[in-house]
Amino acid sequence: MSLSELKSIAANCLDETIRMSAIIDNLLLLARADAGQDVIKREPVDLQKLVRETYDESVILASQKSITVTLQETQEATVLGDEQRIRQMLLNLIDNAIKYNRINGTIDINLLRENGVGRIRIADTGIGIPESQIARIFDRFYRVDRARSRALGGSGLGLSIAQWIVQA
Repeated sequence: MSLSELKSIAANCLDETIRMSAIIDNLLLLARADAGQDVIKREPVDLQKLVRETYDESVILASQKSITVTLQETQEATVLGDEQRIRQMLLNLIDNAIKYNRINGTIDINLLRENGVGRIRIADTGIGIPESQIARIFDRFYRVDRARSRALGGSGLGLSIAQWIVQA
């Protein structure tokens, strides 16, 4: 076995270890939440600042797939929540918008205030979700297209976590 083959095997093992570690971290988060442990902070969060920062990160992530990300509108909004978890939720949604988008697609992000409530909207030109599957997309480990999700590295926990963060 050559040195380059050994390096490739080691890199694959490291990638798999990182992926499994992320799955375990996500499962622990959901288990703690299910057990009623206080795993979320409640502090004022400037959503406008957070959405703009997340937008900056998403532009870099999406560029790898030639996807254009636009920040359409951001209005001032503050919520009582956990900035780290809200960032995690936004990145989960943006990651899905990138994974399931087409090459040269687009992602639009905006933050609006409606009736005293901050509403974040992330829309993309991706493959979409069949109407018959929408009711299940927040189920843990559920994947609309198992083969495609596995190839893209999804574990089926991202939307469950995003939903939990929003509800918390």
